[in-house]
Order: sequence, then structure tokens, then C-alpha cells
Amino acid sequence: LSLSTLDIWAIGLPAENLLDEVTKKANSLYEIEWVSTAPSSLDQMEVLALIAHDPIKHSIRDLELILGISPETIRHAVSDLRFLRIPLDNCGDIDFTTEAFRKFVRGKLQDYRDRIYEKIINSLLSSESDQKKIQLPTYLLEAGRFGDLMAYLSPEHLAQMVASNQPLTS
Repeated sequence: LSLSTLDIWAIGLPAENLLDEVTKKANSLYEIEWVSTAPSSLDQMEVLALIAHDPIKHSIRDLELILGISPETIRHAVSDLRFLRIPLDNCGDIDFTTEAFRKFVRGKLQDYRDRIYEKIINSLLSSESDQKKIQLPTYLLEAGRFGDLMAYLSPEHLAQMVASNQPLTS
């Protein structure tokens, strides 16, 4: 940031505006980084949107299963993005270098949110892992799919979960 906290106080900015000014400065730096590495492919946009919108961390292998994109394509799509931490293997989590930049990208890719949640939901529905399916209600709620959520949480389905000895919470 170009102005230090002391500089801002020295020019008479009220303390309650300090955070707003710091946020504006950070966002302008984020904008410069964003423009310099402007996402250029649908694969790149979807990878960024998924890791920006979903609070759960994902490995490259997870992204492959959810998005239907090969690990090689994922790595190629994000290899030049300095604001990501990219694991050496396909099992480590891919993530933003800072939470603030993740929030910035989430805002930039807001239009991808519904598409990403649908892909996550479809991936969970097709998963054979009951442990993964336990996450489904959260995503159905976030996607606004209340009818599907009620069906999933029906007494019959809950009885099946209990009968299979699955926990009701994650």
C-alpha cells in the first residue's frame, strides 16, 4: 500500500474511515494483478470461480472430478497466476495466497457462482462416497434448490442415512 497508517492519520482521516481507505488501496492493487493476468479461458475462469466461491479447500484431483477438466489442463490454466498457491502433486489443496484476494476474485467472478454450485452439486450427487454426500444439503441451500433440499432431508432419506450408520452432520 502506498500510504502507511501513520500517513493516513497524519492527513486527518477519521479512524472509522481508515479501514475503508486501506481496503480501497488493496483493491486497486488487486485490480492491477487481476488485469495483468486476466483469465482467458473458460477452464481458468471455472477453476478460479470454484476456489473463490467454495469455502471448502480443493485439490487438483477434486477440481478434476467437479469440473471435468484434466489435471494437466488445470495446471496449465493456473500456472501463471501469482495469486494462487499450486501444490506440487494433485492431492494438495490449490488456494489463493490471501483470503482478501479470494474475496476480490469471488466478486469478479460472481456471475459464475450458480454454474459452479450446480457443478459441485452434480459431482456430489454422482459420488459414491457417503461422506461427500453429507455435504449436499449445504450446497443445495446455497444454490437455492429448496425443493431438492427438502427431498434430501425427507424422513425416508434421513432414515436411510441413519440405517447406514451415517452421521447427520459433517
